[in-house]
Amino acid sequence: MRAWWLEHYAWLLILAVPALLPTKTLFNAPFIFMALIGLVRLYRDPRGVRADPQIRLIVLLFLCIWLPMLWSLPGAADLSRSASTARDFLRFPLAGIFIVQTLRVRRNRERLFLGVFVLLSAWAVDGLVQFFFGRDLLGYPYNGTELAGVFYPYLRFGLVIATLSPLYFEGLRRYGRRRRWLWVLLVPYVACIFLSGNRTSWMMVSVAALGYGWFVYRMHGGIAWYKVLGAVIGILLVLGGLVVKQPWFESRIDTTLGLFSGNYERIDRATSYRLSIWRTALNVIEHHWVNGIGPRGFRYVYKYYAGPHDFWRNLHPPQTPTHPHQELLEILAGTGFPGGVGLVLFFWILYRRLRAAPAQAARRSLPWAVGVVVAMNPLNVHMSFYASYWSTVTWWLILPGIALLGEAVTGGSPSRPLRAAGTGR
Repeated sequence: MRAWWLEHYAWLLILAVPALLPTKTLFNAPFIFMALIGLVRLYRDPRGVRADPQIRLIVLLFLCIWLPMLWSLPGAADLSRSASTARDFLRFPLAGIFIVQTLRVRRNRERLFLGVFVLLSAWAVDGLVQFFFGRDLLGYPYNGTELAGVFYPYLRFGLVIATLSPLYFEGLRRYGRRRRWLWVLLVPYVACIFLSGNRTSWMMVSVAALGYGWFVYRMHGGIAWYKVLGAVIGILLVLGGLVVKQPWFESRIDTTLGLFSGNYERIDRATSYRLSIWRTALNVIEHHWVNGIGPRGFRYVYKYYAGPHDFWRNLHPPQTPTHPHQELLEILAGTGFPGGVGLVLFFWILYRRLRAAPAQAARRSLPWAVGVVVAMNPLNVHMSFYASYWSTVTWWLILPGIALLGEAVTGGSPSRPLRAAGTGR
């Protein structure tokens, strides 16, 4: 048993992060554990770690996000909250040391990807069981409007699986070549995203499908469009049968169409009354564009920048949104103009490195990179970019994606740094 654990613990620890996303906070535990191991390895072999090109890229991308967070601290609305957020972000590059060295071993790469595919498939099947039978395999109930699956009682199911869908699409492409019946699993997967009732997740899976389609076209010499069209028609027919009969579906479609009405009230309702939040965020940015109000500080200043007709302040009792519900506005409000520059640099550096990578490395990494784009899409209007939950989802996609740009070795112990492989030679 000890020998088995020593062989498998590293990739299982990485897989434990998404496996624990249905919990409230347990997903932090494997990340913290990986960060501690990474810290020990940095202490034992600082030169080898610093020389690793993938780890250096992770640090560079991390600094694009983290340095503006530090810059914002002197003017933070709540210094302790912003400082603790910046401190907690340090677990990501430290965990990156562990992940890079783990995924340098080829068998760990293969096992991790298969584990992710099996995990997402199980979630999708479990979600449909909940939809048809009223309870999922763990006994969690269906409330009749929003499918929560194993994430019950939290309504994160659609958001998470939509964000991870590029990995699922790639898993179907890889494993479906030998076992064509696996393509049937695409139907419950997409169905669960739509049955979650979360309109943001609908947008996210659309971005994921477009991004993954571009990846297949560029990396695999084109797309068999007749197969894509057949799959789309089949999925739409199934979704039509499942979703259209739901009493909430028509009302949500009607609400969404309000975006194109030109009427302020209908547009506000279509965005779940976020126009007031965005207007307040713009006021915050206008007054704090130099260094922002600090990460997670939006709730503390909202009442000072909300207008007299603000929807949330006029509720009885008044409510205070915890974040701007729009990723770009949140970064600009929290860290000012430097945060916006850091975000642009993050994507520019990531794009340049992917473009310069050998074709095989880029092919391995791009599905993860598409997931990063979905998670950090400026159109996202759901969870806070700086919050523990969504930052974990985002960095869990970033770190393996960067690690897979490195050259794989057939053996080696994941329990210690691979000095030779770490140089990329």
